[in-house]
Amino acid sequence: MPTSGSFTYGSAMSGSDPLTLIGGIIPWATAREYLGMYSAAEDDTVEQVVLAAISIVERHCNRKWRTSTVTAENHPGGKCAFVLRKHPAASITMVVENGTTLTATDYTYDATSGLLWRGDGTVGQQWHPGPNAVSVTYTSGETELPEEVVEAILGTARALVEERRGGARQVADDYAVPTDLIPRRSRLALSSYVLPAF
Repeated sequence: MPTSGSFTYGSAMSGSDPLTLIGGIIPWATAREYLGMYSAAEDDTVEQVVLAAISIVERHCNRKWRTSTVTAENHPGGKCAFVLRKHPAASITMVVENGTTLTATDYTYDATSGLLWRGDGTVGQQWHPGPNAVSVTYTSGETELPEEVVEAILGTARALVEERRGGARQVADDYAVPTDLIPRRSRLALSSYVLPAF
């Protein structure tokens, strides 16, 4: 599955078959092998910790690695640019400004910063003013995962399993915040994938 330093996955399928994906991005077989958890009785734990680990890494990187469709996300106008809430966007389907659907030449998206600019991205062009002047429909997330990100997710999942076995945490929601569970080596490797927060 690795392709020149990155993992490319298709859409997730349901169930815990080894050929399907957890969270749409991590293969079951890879997760089981990395965590050393092969029995069907452990599938719930495998899925729970991998999903929690994906969320932790997404928060650390301030970006979505799982793809999802965002429909009619509203933003205030009156400024040159704004950040899409679930950046990066894999594709932008529709931008509506003050009731008018724009063409792709009417805006510019910067995937590095997550900023959607009015016009060609030069300062001076502003979105129409108003509290919900701009509505954006887009697909967020990545279709290719760098190996460092996969390693960080799996390393974090392993840390969660170890913590769970120690009895410190029992519920997936407890895992939603602690980016310190990302292994130190992985945090350093992820530094180039962290997007700025606005």
